[in-house]
Amino acid sequence: MVAHLDHNQGVRGSNPFSPTSLRAAPGGARLAVACALLALLACLRGAATALHYGRPLGELLGASFALWQAALALSAASCLAWLGVCLRNRRPGPGGEASLAAQPGLERGRPKRRARRSSELRRLLHVVVLASLAYMLWLQPVRGPVVEMHFAVAAGAYALWALLAARARGRAARLEAGLDLACSLLLVLLAGAQLVVHLWAAWRPSPLFDLPESSGAQHLLRNALQPGAVINGFPVNSTGDYDTEFDPADGALVVSLGDSFSVGIVPQPFHFTAVAEELLPGVQICNVGVPSIGPREYLILLRERALPMRPRAVLLNLFVGNDINQADKGPEWHGGTWSWLDPSRWLLGLVVERLVMLSDEQFVAPLVLTSDEPGDGSTGWRRGDPRIEALRATAVQSLPWLEDPDLEPPAMEIGRYRSLEVARAGWVCGPATRAYERLFALIDEMRSLCAGTPLLVQIIPDEFQVEDGLWQEIIAVTSEKALDRDRPQRLLLEGLLQRGIPALDLLPILRAVPPGDHGRRGLYHLRDSHFNARGNRVAGEALAGFLRPFVP
Repeated sequence: MVAHLDHNQGVRGSNPFSPTSLRAAPGGARLAVACALLALLACLRGAATALHYGRPLGELLGASFALWQAALALSAASCLAWLGVCLRNRRPGPGGEASLAAQPGLERGRPKRRARRSSELRRLLHVVVLASLAYMLWLQPVRGPVVEMHFAVAAGAYALWALLAARARGRAARLEAGLDLACSLLLVLLAGAQLVVHLWAAWRPSPLFDLPESSGAQHLLRNALQPGAVINGFPVNSTGDYDTEFDPADGALVVSLGDSFSVGIVPQPFHFTAVAEELLPGVQICNVGVPSIGPREYLILLRERALPMRPRAVLLNLFVGNDINQADKGPEWHGGTWSWLDPSRWLLGLVVERLVMLSDEQFVAPLVLTSDEPGDGSTGWRRGDPRIEALRATAVQSLPWLEDPDLEPPAMEIGRYRSLEVARAGWVCGPATRAYERLFALIDEMRSLCAGTPLLVQIIPDEFQVEDGLWQEIIAVTSEKALDRDRPQRLLLEGLLQRGIPALDLLPILRAVPPGDHGRRGLYHLRDSHFNARGNRVAGEALAGFLRPFVP
């Protein structure tokens, strides 16, 4: 009996896994076999990775590792089943391909072959893209073994989708077609949005559109402070630094390099460099800092700004929360095998993340003071200017939490801040070491540039290392059981000691501050990992004692 081909239902009376059109289109069958083999290889690679790294993955993923193993087993079964179907369908029917092509409804074999090929390729592309998005959203940071297991499970999902699509009839077939269309539209939307964001960034550059692989000079240019701009009532000086004007006649010079910790969120007289200056007569600490930069930009600032000033010493401020991770984010990092799974590699993802952070951050207006002295756009105040003391008095009256942290309003929504700290703890307290290696490579280059000028390092801990309550919250919500809270300081101090670089570790000094009635030491802004006035005071006093031997 000759089988008749229905447009929507395939071959009536035949095995639903063996559509005649597949056998009549050998090119489509070969492509299906190739895709099935590729999925099976990906699945086997993921299973082999799970076996090879079983113990460390078990420690890293905890109880969820058992779910990964079960998913890998199901994926392998799906891939084997789909490969078997494809191999059976590749065999010609009893009458051979020529007789099948002569059957009613098969005279349009070439369009059907193209449709079959297009369907297989689209399905494979959709699964790869959806799996990549899932990893970017929920499985950061990028880890090779986890990536391989993830795509092994995705290969199983592809095989299962293909199996179900081969059996789809009627409403199920329409549902599968709708899913295919939805995935295609999603790809077009993502590609279009990425293109639009890049065009807008080229037209209107701003820190919102700054990519990590931008050169350090570009990053500095986009984030630098503008001379004369007023921050918390204090004008930025003529060189774009949140400090008084530099004057060689004011005494021995120490140049302090850093990111937003150097800019700070407190008025300048309360900053730790200003506190240290008060305790070191005849010494001026030039506070060279740019928000949102990292070690590769510190190297540029050292070469182009700090050393030409001929300082007695250079102080490098390393913030554990992001400087270690930022050292691993230079242009060379993005050439790695799985680097494209890092959301920071894609401008669209970066912009969305930054906009979400801006919407979550609830900075209260009184945190930023206005001033009757907006600056003239080129010069700032000088040391000893009476307006500095006036600003100090005004700030205490306007911002009562400068003296009492319990009165401070939160800077960020609690869920968002907890997520930020969980991510940072995973970056620096986990087992990975590559970021530390990259950081020390940059420090070695800085030491070479300094030559006879002492290079000093101040290690600034993240809040989760100081506040015990926050650390307990991180442990409660993270699946990473191998976090070592003090690991960053231990590795940094060991590497700096080997290089003969003096270092000030603020962690034990901050932990020595007794907690208040609320259980917090109150050294950081509420839900913001920058020092408040109390934290700046403690850090400044420690810094003064650390610098004294280098500026006799």
